[in-house]
Amino acid sequence: MNTDYNRIEKLAERFFDGLTSNAEEEELYTFFRKEDIPASLEPYRKLFNYIENELPVALAAQPRTSGPRRRLMLWTSIAASLILAAGATILLHRHTDNPFEGSYIIRKGVRITDPKVIRSELEATLLQAELQCEELESLRSQAFEPYEDFIRQIPDEYTQEIVRDFLTGNF
Repeated sequence: MNTDYNRIEKLAERFFDGLTSNAEEEELYTFFRKEDIPASLEPYRKLFNYIENELPVALAAQPRTSGPRRRLMLWTSIAASLILAAGATILLHRHTDNPFEGSYIIRKGVRITDPKVIRSELEATLLQAELQCEELESLRSQAFEPYEDFIRQIPDEYTQEIVRDFLTGNF
């Protein structure tokens, strides 16, 4: 994709974030009026055409309302715009369904980029971390056992909980 298309993508992102000037918006409208645009930007053609041409007509045709109904319509419009902008942003940034794309690990000085190998390494690492957490919890409970009789001698349950939390590090 050449630099002009990259600029349009960046302008579209800024548009969806509400950061474009009138001149930048006009540049987007002009771009999406062209016959030949990249396939990656084609989904936005109808959106920008609607915003430029049909939305002003639709807004002008709406009867004036006041009070709670007007506020409800305003907030509904804002919510719909945010949903539309979020959806468009997700589509714009969606490159692949592979969550490991661009990831790598290094084993014995060798860079590994195969997603299957990375996934198995991650799973093995998570399993090892879970086992270490279980071992830590077992050691904590063993270390805490001698104090349990002492804590039970405290008459107030609230104070028992405070002492228990302090001894286990949960404060």
